[in-house]
Amino acid sequence: MNYSRLILLIIFGVSSLFSSPFSAVISEEMQMQDSTNTQSQEVQPGDDYKSDQSAPNFFKDSVYLYGGLWAGRFFYVRNKNSRIFDTSFSKWKDNITQWPETDDGDEFFTNFITHPYIGSMYYLFYRGRGHSVLKSALGSALQSTLFEYTIEGLVETPSLPDLIFTPLVGAPLGIVLDETSKWLSGRDNIGARSLAYVVNPMKIIIDDRKFGFVNPLSGTFGFHGVFEPKENKEHALRLSYSNFVESPIPVGRIMTSTEVINVKQEFGGEFIMYYIRVDLPNDANDSAIYIRISQAGVNSVNINGDDPISDGFELTNLLLGGKHLVYNNNNKALALGFEFMVPLAYKDNVDRLQTLTNFQRDLPFYLESAFTTSPYIAGSVWNDHFAVQANLGTDIIINSDKFEDDDVEWRIKYAASIAAELPVIYDPTFYVDFLGIYIPTADSIKNNDLFVSPGFRIGKQYNAGFGVQFPITGPSDDVAKFSFVIDLQARF
Repeated sequence: MNYSRLILLIIFGVSSLFSSPFSAVISEEMQMQDSTNTQSQEVQPGDDYKSDQSAPNFFKDSVYLYGGLWAGRFFYVRNKNSRIFDTSFSKWKDNITQWPETDDGDEFFTNFITHPYIGSMYYLFYRGRGHSVLKSALGSALQSTLFEYTIEGLVETPSLPDLIFTPLVGAPLGIVLDETSKWLSGRDNIGARSLAYVVNPMKIIIDDRKFGFVNPLSGTFGFHGVFEPKENKEHALRLSYSNFVESPIPVGRIMTSTEVINVKQEFGGEFIMYYIRVDLPNDANDSAIYIRISQAGVNSVNINGDDPISDGFELTNLLLGGKHLVYNNNNKALALGFEFMVPLAYKDNVDRLQTLTNFQRDLPFYLESAFTTSPYIAGSVWNDHFAVQANLGTDIIINSDKFEDDDVEWRIKYAASIAAELPVIYDPTFYVDFLGIYIPTADSIKNNDLFVSPGFRIGKQYNAGFGVQFPITGPSDDVAKFSFVIDLQARF
């Protein structure tokens, strides 16, 4: 049994990876000290926040959670063809009409530790959404059954141990975790209140029955209140249109992006990359932290002239970043930023990531076991309808021997963008990005990678973007023809 159900926590609250329990409680502590109106020990939402007084809707919440399981399945599974798409109605019917397997091949830890813990997260989700103990336990059993019979059931026979132990051990465990978390939240000790978020991670993404997340920089719970951005945030919204050029002014957002790179005919099909990114700004909107978790894979690709690379996806390295606005007036801004990439690409046994290194624009994401540090500077000037932005940065990649057998590689990155916003409904923005990458330490690569990327974005708080990128020169141009990028953003 794979661990795709655990990705539910990422889909609903990827920000929790950055919004650590300790940070959340530190923000809470600061808020209690700074505001005489704060009377709760929990993280307080914005001024326009209203408690949800409507009755809990079990069906609707079950749909939300079930949708999250499917999203986690699509995001996490490596071999999507065999684990998701290689099925039919007759196969599904054969799988689910058999008696569940008593020996599903999983280890003791998976069946009796991991799956009950997942069942407890189901329970805590329903409790966080306002349901009773009994309904929450029922919800845990429902989600476990739906997963076995409709998600995994598409490709394999349901597992009897999973059907039994996920809810029957998970729900009691959830009760213990829920009560323990409540007790810890009521303590005066900051360490105890921090631990409450570890014991019940759903506290990070559900508050007073509403979805959101704890922002450790502002001490608020995201996505509540009226969306009326102040001037600095208004500028931030205008400048955060590009997928390839970093804006100097932070913006709060959750975004997901998918890119399909058409590989040149002699190499076959496509490289495919997708990611989730969360940006968390402070109240002044002059600093932010952000996180990006990605997967990348290949489809019908044959680079080396041997057998085609096995279709599928791999988890890439994890990006953690932050930036601070050092200069800002009415129409100019300058920020300093720093990114740190840590190894999360833990498995590349069929050389998918190694194949992706041929497209060198995102090289640090694909190098297994590599650490990358990336300081950068970002600037922008704008007026009522036009904006120009530029970035300059460098990557220092350690443990990069899977690229050219050298332990360290150094890259220089530079980018610029020009955009025009039309003064009509939905605020459409049209832009063109220019991106360049040079690797001075490379032995076999002497040309710069150069790209041009036209695109457009529409919407303000909730918006969508579409772009096309063309490699002009360099090693990436030797492999790829063009790529198209689609993304969705929710801003706060």
